[in-house]
Amino acid sequence: MAKRLVGIVRHFYPKIGVAVVDVESDFSVGDRVSFEGPNTDLVQTVESIQVDGKSADSAKKGIQVAIKTNGVVHLEDHLYLEPD
Repeated sequence: MAKRLVGIVRHFYPKIGVAVVDVESDFSVGDRVSFEGPNTDLVQTVESIQVDGKSADSAKKGIQVAIKTNGVVHLEDHLYLEPD
């Protein structure tokens, strides 16, 4: 199974390590994902998702979510779901 695009980074808060992502395809807490861009190559497990400031177990297509990151990501980086 190939990687699947699940979102695009629209903002990053470096002091708290949180990316705001426009969701292109559903994903959930516990999924292994990668942030990829010209200056980014970060693979991690999704530990938390917030929707409108409230914790959520999953992100659904068409909404904007906040995700805690384990490193620096950049505007317009792509978020991919890693294959199992």
